[in-house]
Amino acid sequence: MPIVRNLAAAVLGAALLLASGSRSSAEPEPPAEATAPAPSLAGHWRLNAALSEDAREKMRDAMAERSGARGGRRGGFGRGRGPRSGGPSGARSGGGPPADGPLRSFFEPALELTIAQEGAELTLDRGDGLVVRLRPGGPATRADGGKTELEARWNGAELVTEAKMENGARLTTAYLAIPEKNQLHVTSRLEGGRVGRALTVRRVYDAAEPAQPIE
Repeated sequence: MPIVRNLAAAVLGAALLLASGSRSSAEPEPPAEATAPAPSLAGHWRLNAALSEDAREKMRDAMAERSGARGGRRGGFGRGRGPRSGGPSGARSGGGPPADGPLRSFFEPALELTIAQEGAELTLDRGDGLVVRLRPGGPATRADGGKTELEARWNGAELVTEAKMENGARLTTAYLAIPEKNQLHVTSRLEGGRVGRALTVRRVYDAAEPAQPIE
């Protein structure tokens, strides 16, 4: 009879609906997306001079190119003025380092570099009195007596710092650990200000055991 058939169909539909609901409630919820931990750069590192570039040499070459270009426009190579006294941002003649500030790390690489990581914060200690504290992804901070704006961020496995100086120069440095080689690669790029063309310097640090205290 039609009434019986309709009643049976309704009962069957309700049973299927209940079964479907019980299955969906039994399904586990997808796991929450985990936040990947920051790559580790922590360690004591020693400069490998043989595998590293010399910022002073690159600056001298750049200044010589500019001097030669000026001389060429005057009718003969090398007849223009030589490098001016004082390089970018107060560097000494010949591309030497300034007395202090962010450019110190560009022209005077740390012979020993200790990096400590605690939570989201990092501390870079050159061992010569210059210590930099960073919080990647955090707000910009002031350094060098307030003359420099300093930011840091993670770019994949690289730690990238950017120092913007009051004279318009910008120093960008990337730190990348190479675990299979027990090395830390540091690439610095200086541009703007009185630098002229951008300069890129690559340095290599080898993992080193901390110095033992003298008894």
